[in-house]
Amino acid sequence: MKTIKKALDILEVFLNLKNEASISELVEITGLHPATVHGILKELAERGYIHQRNRRGKYTLGLSFLSFSTAINKITAIEDFFHPYLVKLSEEVNETINLSIRNGNNVFSVSIVQPTQKIRVVIDEKAGIPMYCTGGGKIYLGEMNDEEFNNYCKNEKLVPYTPNTITDPIKLKKIVLKYKHEGIAFDMGEYALDVRNVSAPVRDYNGKLVATIGILGPSMRLTRGRLKELTPIIKSYAMEISQAIGYGKGKIGVIQARSLKSDEK
Repeated sequence: MKTIKKALDILEVFLNLKNEASISELVEITGLHPATVHGILKELAERGYIHQRNRRGKYTLGLSFLSFSTAINKITAIEDFFHPYLVKLSEEVNETINLSIRNGNNVFSVSIVQPTQKIRVVIDEKAGIPMYCTGGGKIYLGEMNDEEFNNYCKNEKLVPYTPNTITDPIKLKKIVLKYKHEGIAFDMGEYALDVRNVSAPVRDYNGKLVATIGILGPSMRLTRGRLKELTPIIKSYAMEISQAIGYGKGKIGVIQARSLKSDEK
């Protein structure tokens, strides 16, 4: 962890103070030992995050950071495109609607629409939630083959957040496969005891899972009967969004086409 902090200290010099800097300048600003600075710069340079203009020249940020910019732009494009659908769905069911994507072993909400209800679910967009105890996460788990799922269970500690959390890998796999067959997934108070969720997959023109949309609400409103009523609604919206980005059409969808047009400019 100390090495990571030192590397971030160096990168923040370029982000906040200087466009380019020499090793001596980095040592002076960060207070790190010259050998430490040199070693970190060497590793960052090999990965393309730092660039040295010539053998004895100053250092600048490398082109690898452009990949992060591209990824952020894609997330923003997805959020902007999907938002009207989420608003419409929230108005129809009067519950919290979220659009989630996977990052590592967690799912993150990248777009949230709140209802007019006084009692509502509050979501921290910066906090990732483990896949095994969320509706959207279980959809992502359903995309894994046996080897990927087994590796996931070995590397992810299945912590019981509530008495409803599924921590048995065999039981988890069984329910994930069931949800995959049904094209839907639930969180029955497995991450937060008083919150339930029903989610459905959003797929692109290749059938690839790109996001999930979910309806969230307090368990006192999202009873099993209410969740049953919401199931065809969320599936219908997920399909509508998927078709809007090309699913089932065998061609590049709207977002991909817009991206290509942007690249041409």
